[in-house]
Amino acid sequence: MGNPFAALNTSLTGLHTQQRISEIAGKNVANVNTEGYSRNRAELTEDTLVSNARVFSVRDDVGGGVAISDVTRVRDELAESRNLVEQGHSSYLDEMNATYGRIEGVITEPSDNGLGAQLNDFWNTWDDVANDPTNLGARSALLSKGQMIATQFNQTSVSITDLTRQTAGTTLTYVNELNSTIKQIADLNNKIQGSLNSSGGALNDAMDQRDLLVERVSQLTGATRSVDQLGNVNLNINGIAILAGSIAIPLTAVASPTNAITVTDPQGNAVAITEGQIGGMITATNSTYPGQIADLDAVAQKLWTDVNALHAVGYGLGASAATNGRNFFDPPASPPAVTALNLKLSTQVAGNPNAVSAANTPNSIDGAMAQQIAAMHNVTGGASALYQQMVARLGVNSSTAQSDAKVQAGVVAQVNEERKGVSGVNVDEEMITISQAQQAYAANAKVISIINEMLDTLINLGR
Repeated sequence: MGNPFAALNTSLTGLHTQQRISEIAGKNVANVNTEGYSRNRAELTEDTLVSNARVFSVRDDVGGGVAISDVTRVRDELAESRNLVEQGHSSYLDEMNATYGRIEGVITEPSDNGLGAQLNDFWNTWDDVANDPTNLGARSALLSKGQMIATQFNQTSVSITDLTRQTAGTTLTYVNELNSTIKQIADLNNKIQGSLNSSGGALNDAMDQRDLLVERVSQLTGATRSVDQLGNVNLNINGIAILAGSIAIPLTAVASPTNAITVTDPQGNAVAITEGQIGGMITATNSTYPGQIADLDAVAQKLWTDVNALHAVGYGLGASAATNGRNFFDPPASPPAVTALNLKLSTQVAGNPNAVSAANTPNSIDGAMAQQIAAMHNVTGGASALYQQMVARLGVNSSTAQSDAKVQAGVVAQVNEERKGVSGVNVDEEMITISQAQQAYAANAKVISIINEMLDTLINLGR
């Protein structure tokens, strides 16, 4: 006859194991909506009894029951790695979309109050002067319009510069968050490694927390992840290490006087962050915003050059009728460049309507020069044409950024669905697991009850 006490032990291991399976499934259900939680699964193994051999002995054991060898996190590492890449790129595109949205909030086109409409009014006011050169009201309106358009150029440039400065400041804040997050991951690496070394087990909850922090780093920078032989997560950005095991490598971000951002590691090596939210902000501060200001400067430069070139050889009224050489817009205070920021009405004409050059010959009351300047409205390559090209380019870039961000959001959603299909908690599946564990628990309890009855019968037979 077999050993009934061994059978009792076998069923007892079954009770303990099925109870633990129920607890694990219950934990999964409890964390169904917990961000970053990975479904836990009990890995079962046969708990085999090994008996000592005896001469003429016959093995009659049937094993030692069942044991849980490990509680693992159910994850698809390929999907997890892909998620980090896609998250980083999505964050970058979202930031670029937001950047162009902010620029469009400053350059409001088409609009009745936008710079395009102001330029149209400016050329039309020159037409008014050409039609009635002696009308001081028309001349005064022209000076007012010239001052207005210069002010609008100034304010637009200031607004975009403010966006650059604000974005640069936010970038520095996010780099501080990045360093803090990397330090937390390093601490978790150390904690998890200590658990593996001391007990041979894994801290699944800590590993979930670590992966959630790694995802945040990827959203900020597009950093790539690798896992070493000890189970530590290591991170790098374009070949520059920012985390090596339990060693966090902080980055330093500095904004220049023009708000351009540079990022370096502790050795002073430049770190090119080209993905993630920080990457998008660096692109905005170092390229997108300055490029937009440069385009605006080109329009202001063209307006200044073309209007002044004709105005300087024209003639005004009264005391200004016999001489020329007057600028309509002032030269820059700091040569050589005229910019949208420093464009302003000339002191040679400000407050003096008679100084407006409407005639192309001295002591004349014709409006020929005013008409020539008004005709710049439709000149190919003129200020209005350059501005229209700038607005069209901004529209295309903004539309592309919006479309790219939307498409990438769809990719991220698809990858997340794939991840959740593996690591996410399915309540129905967990309830089935609990039900199966309950049934197995009841069966093991029944076996113990039967063996107990058998032992009681055997004991009573010997009396």
